[in-house]
Amino acid sequence: GDLWISTQELLKFDGTTWTEYQNQFWPIYSIDQGPDGTIWIGGNDLKKFDGINWTTVTGYPDDQIMSLSVDENNILWVGTSFEGLASFNGTNWSVYNKDNTPFREAWIMHVRTNSNNEKIIGTQKGLYSFNDVSWSEIKTSNSSLPSNYMEKISVGMTGKKWFSGIHGLCSFDNHEWISY
Repeated sequence: GDLWISTQELLKFDGTTWTEYQNQFWPIYSIDQGPDGTIWIGGNDLKKFDGINWTTVTGYPDDQIMSLSVDENNILWVGTSFEGLASFNGTNWSVYNKDNTPFREAWIMHVRTNSNNEKIIGTQKGLYSFNDVSWSEIKTSNSSLPSNYMEKISVGMTGKKWFSGIHGLCSFDNHEWISY
């Protein structure tokens, strides 16, 4: 697929040619591509690109999208700065916040989905995992996280999860935590 990069503009590299989309998206905090090929861009608004047209999506609970990720069922998961986590099935929004989850705060630093359809959410007060049925809270007290403040999450091709925060980097392969 194409490589999408956010600088002061949005750039797409198809392996041969760079395409630049100027200033219509600034700021950009997160980019992801769904299984159907749709590109999602989050920042001070939410946009989607179907390969031909850009569309602004409305109805989400906060005007600042910090992170977004599309799961295996093509559901968009959006981490916001003030209203928690939201999911969008293409028609309706659902909100997950301190009132209906174990979240201890509303600021979602990062959200990432993996091939098992698990949602991994990073906050300033720990990590959370959601499998569409139940929530798990991951903190320094029950894991080898170097800090509860988790800014970035990545999932490798083998399923290993990578976490970074203010006190370092660690990984988890569903059996062993490693700090770097």
